[in-house]
Amino acid sequence: MSMDEFKSQYRLKMLRAKLAEKIGQDESLSLDAKKSAEDVLAQIKKGGDFAALAKKYSQDTSAANGGDLGFFGKGKMVPEFEKAAFALKKGTVSELVKTVYGYHIIQVTDIKGDEIKASHILFKTKDFNDWLKEKISSYGVNKYIKI
Repeated sequence: MSMDEFKSQYRLKMLRAKLAEKIGQDESLSLDAKKSAEDVLAQIKKGGDFAALAKKYSQDTSAANGGDLGFFGKGKMVPEFEKAAFALKKGTVSELVKTVYGYHIIQVTDIKGDEIKASHILFKTKDFNDWLKEKISSYGVNKYIKI
């Protein structure tokens, strides 16, 4: 690989990282997910069944099990999720928790020592790759580089 090729690849990676950082700060990309999460949280607060709502709305693989994540200790989840989950008492439900994956609603169902058993409902936000693919197709851009 020549120095020019290396510089070109490095420049592309740097530009992509900068763009991804700016896109990640754009709240408008996550408005649909946030609105859906707020609607489901309102249903839960009115007495809706958490597991049934998780099965219906969650975009996580745990949805089939009513959002059940099983028991886990500290250091197993992303920091925002962990902080919110470990702050809850047994049987309580969180407000919306934003992570890199999207918006979560967390319910702690059991506590044993240093571990908690929790369920969650995930509403995924658009990530950078999804956003970029959408923009490329909407503007009819021909791409010659792998995204």
